[in-house]
Amino acid sequence: LKDQSKNIFSNKTSDSSKTIENSIPKSIDECNKISQQTKRDFCYEDVAIYKEDFSICDMISQGVLLYSGVGTNCYRGVAKGRKNLDECSSISNQNLKEYCYFGVAEGKSDYTICDNIAYSINKQDCYMVIGVNLKDKTICDMIEHDSIKQQCYMNL
Repeated sequence: LKDQSKNIFSNKTSDSSKTIENSIPKSIDECNKISQQTKRDFCYEDVAIYKEDFSICDMISQGVLLYSGVGTNCYRGVAKGRKNLDECSSISNQNLKEYCYFGVAEGKSDYTICDNIAYSINKQDCYMVIGVNLKDKTICDMIEHDSIKQQCYMNL
């Protein structure tokens, strides 16, 4: 068994024997060959993040794109890589827009971008991720929700 772990704060996977990136699909064609819709959606997410391409996120089935972790993680992951705040403002779906802001904040390590997020829990999570990544207790102090604040402190 290989040691694979995913840090929830960095979205990076580590593997002690090889780079996990080698197993990530790198083309839409690979995804289109997958018959099971859920697995195909996860594949699109991986390719979109790898290529930093929002348009590939839009290939995820509509209900999954708008209301599940696959769609929101796709937008967050692409935005994290692209680090372009202006791109987020052009996204019409509010939920996906907020995850775009979350990704840019994470990519730039800038907690002030979290202020663009209207939904309180997502904003608090954004602060937590940036605070933990920067090992900055003052960012954790800004979190209003006690359980998220405690999680932030524990992960410093």
